[in-house]
Amino acid sequence: MIKKVSIILFLLVICSSLLTQINVLSSTLNQFNISSNSMSQLSLSNTGGVSTVQVESFISNSTGEKLVQFVSQPLNIKSGVIVLGSHNVKAKSIVYSNSPQGNYVKSFRRLSSGTFNHCITVRVIAGAEEGDEFCQTIESDNNDQLYLVSPSDKEVISTTTPLLMWMHTEAFNLLNPGDFFRLTLVELKQKQSAAEGVISNVPLFIANYVTKHQVQYPFDAKQLERGKKYGWIVQKISNGNIVASTEAWEFSIDEDKINKNHMYVDLKKKLDGTLYKVSNEKIFFKYNERYQAKQLSCNIYSDAREKMIVANTNNEQSEKEGAKLVGYNSFELDLSPYSLKSGFYTLEVLDEKNQKYFLKFYID
Repeated sequence: MIKKVSIILFLLVICSSLLTQINVLSSTLNQFNISSNSMSQLSLSNTGGVSTVQVESFISNSTGEKLVQFVSQPLNIKSGVIVLGSHNVKAKSIVYSNSPQGNYVKSFRRLSSGTFNHCITVRVIAGAEEGDEFCQTIESDNNDQLYLVSPSDKEVISTTTPLLMWMHTEAFNLLNPGDFFRLTLVELKQKQSAAEGVISNVPLFIANYVTKHQVQYPFDAKQLERGKKYGWIVQKISNGNIVASTEAWEFSIDEDKINKNHMYVDLKKKLDGTLYKVSNEKIFFKYNERYQAKQLSCNIYSDAREKMIVANTNNEQSEKEGAKLVGYNSFELDLSPYSLKSGFYTLEVLDEKNQKYFLKFYID
């Protein structure tokens, strides 16, 4: 008889503890409005009496770093199902981490792209009930847009070492730890689209952990061939999976053979994928203009936009004074007097009507 009474008392204690418990039923988080209000919106059930609780909430990235932490003022909740939010939860503190992602949330009140965790704890301060915790995964990908820039889709270029340019809408330092961008370039088969080629063909060139929006096709990689087509794409990788991607574009290289002694390259009104490799410290360039140029201003900038050279010319100037006019708007620019180091540069040309023309070039 005593044994039966003990079992009954034990079951009553268990049932009593189950009946006097706070359970978080659900929580919503607006990833585009991160605030003390949005971080404390939840519904819960209280199977006990009136209790005093405190709501604690945080958002962390994929490595567990807490980007923002919220703590509420104590509040009283009655029994039953209760909805908490801005109408009854007041903030005691909200703290942001000093990381790039934390500063982004603080400044823009929204999450950067990536995978995040949101956890809410209801902690009992006064009452017989036990608290509860609720966590959810937030996939934020609406802010990050990837797109290719140059060479444009189906463009015919003249260089076999193109400068591949792309963009995305977020800063590189907002990437979650372990996430990265990958650029892939493949040779396309006959009648094969770029979208098909980047999936099924063996890559000629892969650049992982890309941290710039300009990727130079390496001079020591397998040379791209004239008359052939190539497809390329940029993808965002997270935990080994592709989570975002540009469209796949294609470009081809013209079949014209370039005379090594007179590599007159066409200047463009805006930079594209063309990259000119300097030979014998000279640049041979031309541009389209109805009238023959009499005056010309050449500026050369380093990759850091530092002006390196100002070389003017007219029909009466000698070769040593700047760019030499050798034909109908064709010029020869001698770089030997300037002792430029190896690297990437931008040539800016202004004609006598102040029209600007550009060329990206490389000194080995």
